[in-house]
Amino acid sequence: MVELLLAAANAGAFLACAAFVVYAGMILRPYLRRKREVTGDAGDFSWHLIVPCRDEAAVIESTISGLVSNHPRARIWCVDDASQDATPAILARLAGEIRQLRVVTRILPNARLGKGPALNAAFDAIVGALPPGVDPNKVVVAWWMLTATSTLAASTSSPGRRSSAIQR
Repeated sequence: MVELLLAAANAGAFLACAAFVVYAGMILRPYLRRKREVTGDAGDFSWHLIVPCRDEAAVIESTISGLVSNHPRARIWCVDDASQDATPAILARLAGEIRQLRVVTRILPNARLGKGPALNAAFDAIVGALPPGVDPNKVVVAWWMLTATSTLAASTSSPGRRSSAIQR
């Protein structure tokens, strides 16, 4: 009787082991059979970075310099949201020095309505600068938010459309 119980336990252990091997094989099968994908090349894309800024004279030059050095192929769009400090003058000077910098100027009463409308103005300017035939619904932009400590927080956005003035 004891031998029969040991044989049944041994058979049960064997079946559990076999079930585990089948289970592990079913998990590994899709990963082993998948085809290797060709990775994309960042150079195949046109990159646009949006920097909304209002009264950022203390940090805007270092922010733009950092973006240009870290992303040399990206076009940088600064949205001046009716700044009352030296931000517009600094952006105008930098736009003359840096080839890939574009400045979108928002004027009161259509300015100072928040980051969303500022991003919409930049996106509208980007869409206006796209070559003919490019679908604006397939454009992905990245925006950087300035804080008082000059910390950058990255996100992606695809805002709606608003009118804007663009300085080239």
